[in-house]
Amino acid sequence: MDNRIIAFLDILGFKKLVADNQEELLLKFISPLYFAEESNNDQKTQYQKFGLDELHTREVTFFSDSIIISCEFKEILHLISHVKDLSAAFIKYGLFLRGGITYGELYHKDRVVFGSAMNEAYMIESEHAIYPRIIISDNLFKKIECEIGPISEALKSADGPYERLMLKNNIFKDDDGFYFLNPFPNSVPINAAHKQLGINSLNDFIVFLKAKIEQSMAENRADKKIALKYFWLASNFNNYYLDVKGISAIEI
Repeated sequence: MDNRIIAFLDILGFKKLVADNQEELLLKFISPLYFAEESNNDQKTQYQKFGLDELHTREVTFFSDSIIISCEFKEILHLISHVKDLSAAFIKYGLFLRGGITYGELYHKDRVVFGSAMNEAYMIESEHAIYPRIIISDNLFKKIECEIGPISEALKSADGPYERLMLKNNIFKDDDGFYFLNPFPNSVPINAAHKQLGINSLNDFIVFLKAKIEQSMAENRADKKIALKYFWLASNFNNYYLDVKGISAIEI
């Protein structure tokens, strides 16, 4: 087994869709998963063609309501981008991701995944994530600080190496002490799927995201355990987009 970064992600709301037998919606949002897996395989093939296998180490696997993405540490920024792209893809269907990202011993080849890092990532998702957030483990946090530089400095600085800026925009510290991946997009592709939803800019996507969070809050107010998850998301939405022109806060 090698030392790898692994992201174990859970699609919140998936089980309810299955229970409600919403086959049409299930088939729609499964497409981003197939695309993620197939595009990763295509990239891998291209790298192999030119003898650059060592530059592409990502593996993508999904089953039921879980997604697993892993890679060597050198591809950490690609993994962060990959996870954020998936998160944005699911928001279109009113679904959000929760998970854990860690670093350690892992075997991940095609659809076979096992190792201590897998166990830890699953534990983080199931026991600590709680809200629609993706927690970064302590050991990965320390690895990032060792290899890239202190995250605390990156979070305070508005300039510096690209890696630092990427961390500044995508790793936040929560009130309970956990570091988590920023669930909100810094940019969005303007493609046909987005245009069909009336999304022609990042601001349009933010408005769309706000509506989805408000809808999820309204639908789950009777269940306090589920409602708390979306209240957390709404609170972080308000903090993150506080200064965006034309975006009002979500009422909590």
